[in-house]
Amino acid sequence: MKLKTYTPEFRAEAVKLVLAQGLSLEEAAQRIAMPKGTLGNWVSAAKRGNGSAAAPGSQTVPELEAEVARLRRELAESNMERDVLKKATAYFARESLPAPCDPTFLWPCCATLLTYRVVVFMHGTGARPRSAC
Repeated sequence: MKLKTYTPEFRAEAVKLVLAQGLSLEEAAQRIAMPKGTLGNWVSAAKRGNGSAAAPGSQTVPELEAEVARLRRELAESNMERDVLKKATAYFARESLPAPCDPTFLWPCCATLLTYRVVVFMHGTGARPRSAC
């Protein structure tokens, strides 16, 4: 009697029927017309993390869980760094602004209006300069 061989892709899909879709071994074996014992061996190997039952390039459940944990740690660290940089940027931006009661500082739009008022007062013209405000 000739032994039937299965591709790694077929094995992975058969295991997904049981693990991901929640079918019983009997149901999955009937759907894909293969022995229940063979499918049971593949499923138990996949649960143990045995790489021989997985398709090439795929990862086992423990490997995926470890990767998810690592990525969550990296994300938390990146979020923390971002928050620190935001706070530092706000602090230094606030420090670089002049004090509100500083009489020597004029905002650009205020300087334009002040210039207009001086010109009108001194020359009596009605021409108003253009302002960015």
